Amino acid sequence: MMDFGLSEAQEALQSSARDLLTAECPPDLVRETAQNEDGVPRRLYRRLGDLGWFSLLVPERDGGLGLGMLDLALVLEEMGRVAAPGPFLSTQLVIAAVLKGASARQRRRWLPRLTNGDGFAAVAALEDDGRLDAVAGGIT
Repeated sequence: MMDFGLSEAQEALQSSARDLLTAECPPDLVRETAQNEDGVPRRLYRRLGDLGWFSLLVPERDGGLGLGMLDLALVLEEMGRVAAPGPFLSTQLVIAAVLKGASARQRRRWLPRLTNGDGFAAVAALEDDGRLDAVAGGIT
């Protein structure tokens, strides 16, 4: 029989994420963060970096926690529960891209900056000619 429940470690991660985010993300944090030039709740993100949340999917050999997608989903669910502001998910997407396609040198350069809570990233698309053309790019 397969057990589709959470492991004890996943339940602990979910519970600690809920507790921390409930305490650190009052509704006013969204408004305060919107006033920041870069839209990043720096104090909160340094804390998340210290806890290793930016490195959940990063293998241990690269300095991460080496956990799985479900672990990240549990944290994201709790972030959604409190409407945590900032580029956490987009940074996770870029971290995944670095893990998938970057050279060892690039990994050493970018992963520490993206996982410590000080660096952030976003996924972007650009046409070969340097402009975004929704029609030529097949976006309708």
